[in-house]
Amino acid sequence: EAIDGEICSGFTSLTSVTISNTLREIRSQGIGLFHGCTSLEEITLPSNVTYVAPRTFEACNNLKNVYFGSCATIYDHTFEGCESLESITLPSQVTVNLMDKNAFANTNDTFIIYVPSDLLNRYRSSLKWDTVISDKDRFQPIA
Repeated sequence: EAIDGEICSGFTSLTSVTISNTLREIRSQGIGLFHGCTSLEEITLPSNVTYVAPRTFEACNNLKNVYFGSCATIYDHTFEGCESLESITLPSQVTVNLMDKNAFANTNDTFIIYVPSDLLNRYRSSLKWDTVISDKDRFQPIA
C-alpha cells in the first residue's frame, strides 16, 4: 500500500500519527503528506515503510521525535522547517544512500540521531552525512 499526495497537509490540530503496518510508501509529487502539520509532535514509521518522499514533514515546526522502521533514504527537504526537532531514531537496517543538504534545513541544530550502538562509528564516519550534519557527536547510541 502507498499514500500519495498531501492528504494530511495543513492539518494544524494533528498531534500524533499511527501509520498502518500495511503501508509501504509515502509518496508525493509536490507538498509532502504532513507538510505544515504545525501541531504534529511525534511519528513512528513501521518497518514496512521503505520510502518516505521529499518534503513529507516539511514545516512541521513542532515535530520533536521521529522513529524510522526501515526507511533507507532521507530526501531533499524531508525535515526542513522542523524547528523543534529533538531526535530521529534510525534502526540497524537503515543505510544512507543519498543525503541532500536541505534535508534538515531550518531545523533545531542540536537534534540527536539515535542509531544502534554497533553502527555508531559507521554513522559518524560516513561521508554521506557530511552535507547535513557537521557535528558527528550528534549521533548517539540507542539506549
